[in-house]
Amino acid sequence: HVPNAVVIFCHGSGDTGEGVKSYVESVAPRKSLALLKEAGIEFEFPSAKIRPYRLAGGYPSSVWFDRYVGMEPTNPEDTASVESSAAQLNKLIDDLVERGVPAHKIALGGFSMGGGIAIQAAARSHHRLGAIFALSSYLCNDSW
Repeated sequence: HVPNAVVIFCHGSGDTGEGVKSYVESVAPRKSLALLKEAGIEFEFPSAKIRPYRLAGGYPSSVWFDRYVGMEPTNPEDTASVESSAAQLNKLIDDLVERGVPAHKIALGGFSMGGGIAIQAAARSHHRLGAIFALSSYLCNDSW
């Protein structure tokens, strides 16, 4: 089965793909979800890998990337963790395209940290995606 289009929705820090899927399904009108399904539009809700998170005292957390000292955009970016998660999302995009979903029929976005990593992944993608969205998100001033 090849969907007509795919929306990849990335969760915020500390959440999971299953968590944000549950949230989206609870707040989206049922009729809207049914119409999307009927149109062949599917959602993917990937989960970030568990990694030590400095802002949580180094404890493992489900975050797309680490942060050095705080959440202000003037703080430096932890580029290595951004690269890792961007590669994870771009692998998902590559897999969808290999399955037959045209890149221009793929939307990539997310909430909070998920929106930030969506922008980062899109900037590194070799595909021209149909849409990018970021809800309540930002990039560090020194982002690549």
